[in-house]
Amino acid sequence: MFLRRSAFFFIPYESNFYMISYIALFYTSFLYHAIKTPEYFGRLIISALLLQVFGTLAYLVAPAVGPFIYEAGVNPMITGGQHSMLEFYRNSVATGPAFLAKHGSINFTVGLAAMPSLHSASAYLFFLFAWKHGKVLVPLYSFILAYILIMAVASRWHYIIDIPVGMTLAWASYKLADWFTPLPNTKPAIAMPTAQEPLLT
Repeated sequence: MFLRRSAFFFIPYESNFYMISYIALFYTSFLYHAIKTPEYFGRLIISALLLQVFGTLAYLVAPAVGPFIYEAGVNPMITGGQHSMLEFYRNSVATGPAFLAKHGSINFTVGLAAMPSLHSASAYLFFLFAWKHGKVLVPLYSFILAYILIMAVASRWHYIIDIPVGMTLAWASYKLADWFTPLPNTKPAIAMPTAQEPLLT
């Protein structure tokens, strides 16, 4: 909490910069690499999809609700949303399929999960692509990544262990995407010398 209050004191809580910056990373990265580095755009999409798959599987292996159930985070606006999501979670557990059938469609995005932090993971994944293929984005992405890593814990969305686990999944997705989407060979073909035909007389 001290890091959030001291390092990012100039960002007001009501701005919801945590979610806005997180979503902006997707739009900015997809647009930038689609236009500036189209040869790596497919690799970016594959790595982002792999990360979501790995994250979902990790949620099944280690289901957890964030530490906000023990204490409130630094952002009152986020805390209110967390308790609303927790109420939906408890109702779905208590009532089961009938409750989900009635209310699930309008609460599709309020599922609770802590391990790993996919917010941190996605921010790190886009930072990796920027570092490798879009240096102009690195200063902005470094700031957003640092903010999300700190805020994920300070807001009590995540436990500290969720952060490195998420970043590890991001790195694995990044490396696997390299393997799934090899770049075409762009080296010019070397022309083989041919014997000169004799001149006709």
